[in-house]
Amino acid sequence: MKGWQKRYFVLRQNRIEYFQTEKDFDLGIHPKGIIQFDSVRVILTEQKNLEFSLSLQGSSRVFRLKCKRKEEYDCWITELNSVIKESKGYRLNIHISDGDFNIDFWRFAHIKEEEFLSDAETGDIVLFRGSHFGAKLTRKWTNGSVDHAAMVIRLEKYDN
Repeated sequence: MKGWQKRYFVLRQNRIEYFQTEKDFDLGIHPKGIIQFDSVRVILTEQKNLEFSLSLQGSSRVFRLKCKRKEEYDCWITELNSVIKESKGYRLNIHISDGDFNIDFWRFAHIKEEEFLSDAETGDIVLFRGSHFGAKLTRKWTNGSVDHAAMVIRLEKYDN
């Protein structure tokens, strides 16, 4: 596959994650990128030569993928079509805009504030991974993969 960057992809319930290598996935290393199907309408386009693309509606970003074998290609197309059509992004036709983000939004998992406030329960742990110097220093010093953690405590008087 000349001119392509080899990556290892994992399809989960509502997202696809990609890693530098399968070993990175096995070791639990943070993915290089994440496309959350509930956050944006993803358009799957089949192409020739076992290639397909994933476009994020409203964004200029297109992920181009290629499989080595026909059976692998058919499996990815079938599974992706199923997950995409069941996603909130597809059903609600959610668009995004490159200008709405100051980072490469597909590199990290995101949750909207409204979703967090409705889903979080007392005892939930929230892990943070920052990109600034202090966050990197904390991870290096603690040999950890996150730099901050928080526990959710819901108080009845603030619940709607």
